[in-house]
Amino acid sequence: MTIDSGWVQHLKKECPAAFQATLTTRPTTWFIDGQIKLMKGEWVNTWELFLQRQFFDTIDRAFELNASVVVLGFDDYTHVPLCKSMTQRARNVKQAVFTWNEMNPLPQKPPDDWAACMRNRTFKSMVVGMVVRNASRIYKNHDKTVIIDWMGPPVVLGRALEADGRALPAAVLDPLARRGECDIKALAWSTFGALVVQSTDGDFVPLALLHCEAHPDRHVFLERIETKVAGGAKRTAFGTTKRRMEFVCMRQLCAHVQVAMKQHAAPCRAFAVLIALTGCDFSQSMPAIGPAKMWTAHTLMHKLDLDTEHGVLNAISLAYQLNFSKHIRTIPVAQIRGTTDIDASHAAYERVADAIRQNVAVAQKTKNAIWQPADASRHARNVLWTLQYWSKLERWPDPMQPKFGFSVDAQGHCSYA
Repeated sequence: MTIDSGWVQHLKKECPAAFQATLTTRPTTWFIDGQIKLMKGEWVNTWELFLQRQFFDTIDRAFELNASVVVLGFDDYTHVPLCKSMTQRARNVKQAVFTWNEMNPLPQKPPDDWAACMRNRTFKSMVVGMVVRNASRIYKNHDKTVIIDWMGPPVVLGRALEADGRALPAAVLDPLARRGECDIKALAWSTFGALVVQSTDGDFVPLALLHCEAHPDRHVFLERIETKVAGGAKRTAFGTTKRRMEFVCMRQLCAHVQVAMKQHAAPCRAFAVLIALTGCDFSQSMPAIGPAKMWTAHTLMHKLDLDTEHGVLNAISLAYQLNFSKHIRTIPVAQIRGTTDIDASHAAYERVADAIRQNVAVAQKTKNAIWQPADASRHARNVLWTLQYWSKLERWPDPMQPKFGFSVDAQGHCSYA
């Protein structure tokens, strides 16, 4: 799971100039999300082809597009937050079980059931180790800089950073940092200059928005699969949609969000809350409310403190009330916005939810899906942790604190409290 794609579609409709077919700025650093590159097509059926097409060609292309430093990143499972395991378990349910003994060597060629293999962390780590070893061999004496960012301090290959007056960013050397997933790692590399992050992971959108708002001097681009908007998809002669890539200027998007949500002290931070409310790796999707409906309600939220549980719960209440306003008797908006403690926010949400459930014009399936107040409040706490994860990066707080709404069972499995 990642963020709802509707948010990026909305941003592209509102700010199309930020989405470019070509890169118009010369990048200094190019971060490759190696976890994404581990996923391959069936035609990549040898390890040699896997290394060349998935990794070496990608690194070389970044240099061809004028990058001076290429960072190849992989997840360090030592520091992936426990609450991410909920998403991983959900994915595993849909895949055949693949077991692998770490004492076994890699097979002579990539296994046929590659998707199932990539669900096994032991096997995946062995593949990453093979990639790192071979990349180290190929780029050891390269005339430009390649950095491997996997476990422990990053490894610099090729041209020394000192030759260009650079040094490893302090964040990547911090012994207290928990640099687990690639999305947490990538933005630390923006200190060198213009940064391109190559990944299809949607979480990079709120992460980069928050980063650009906190660091107005930084320049970040995302290279991702082209976002299709209504009427924009082109099809091949076989009827399939052409797959294209695009570059997204996050500085432009940040400026757009800051204007669109100028009523908030930190507009991109407030926007990230709305994104997390509609679902991501660490929060559930809201029943009956997606990006379009959440965005419709955002103008009612300008006086809410979206860094508090009661503020986020009030945002949920306002979104439901506005979008069901044709069917329910509403509470004055000012009354909901005026609640400043969690008990009052619970009561306001319960009134809105009960009104939806009791209306004969609302479909029974929708009524059944609407959360109880305790679940809505738990969702608000999940969102608040996600906001800290996206904004504090390698300094993210322990999600298992009660205030964040996650729990762990006797087997060590995380779930929503």
